Amino acid sequence: MSENNPDAELVAQGRHVFELQARAMSAKYADGLADFLALIHDEVVWQFPKGQYAGQHQGKASFAEFFRFACAYYPTGLTFHLDRVLSDGESNVAFEFHDEGQTRDGQDYRANVVIVYTLADHKVSGYREYFG
Repeated sequence: MSENNPDAELVAQGRHVFELQARAMSAKYADGLADFLALIHDEVVWQFPKGQYAGQHQGKASFAEFFRFACAYYPTGLTFHLDRVLSDGESNVAFEFHDEGQTRDGQDYRANVVIVYTLADHKVSGYREYFG
């Protein structure tokens, strides 16, 4: 970690995770999901705002199940367009972005999203997703 600017190091770690998540959701890389999940803590606490995964959950196994479902729901992938990155300078990095793609039943999809990663020991120990 950089002693001169720990916030920069935190943001860089978060950006790496975000890039791997975007890659996983793009459906262009067969190894994308595995690479993203490698950065998730075994005891991750995560929450999603709606649908069958609404609420707070714990554990990498349920998190991986959720992402496999999401990848299958958008079989041609999602494209992420990053708008803003924010950090609390301690352990949380937030990414405001919009994404777009098509659902498995051919419907166009577009949403404004915020994802907050809580980082500990270079892994995601907390994950929160919001739509707006």
